[in-house]
Amino acid sequence: MSHDHSEVAHHSLGYGTYFLVWLALVAGTGLTVGVAFFDFGVLTIPVALSIAFVKTLLVVTYFMHVKFESRAILYMILVCFVMLVIFLGLPFIDFYYRY
Repeated sequence: MSHDHSEVAHHSLGYGTYFLVWLALVAGTGLTVGVAFFDFGVLTIPVALSIAFVKTLLVVTYFMHVKFESRAILYMILVCFVMLVIFLGLPFIDFYYRY
């Protein structure tokens, strides 16, 4: 049996794209450190998680090459993310109503 590898595509974004993503991650880290010095009250955790979410998207999309994967992989990642939001969100809701 012969295996046809013609459907396998190798995507190379180039150094420029990786450098820009790296700069965005460094800026996000700086933003995270800068935001840590301010008190946003009840919005402190959502702001920190939002910054972390954007940085995570950059890493997963570009460095893990998920941008070029099939739709099935993207749907599996979406399901995992939804489950993560549910499992992390429910304790926050419980904590909010208890205290």
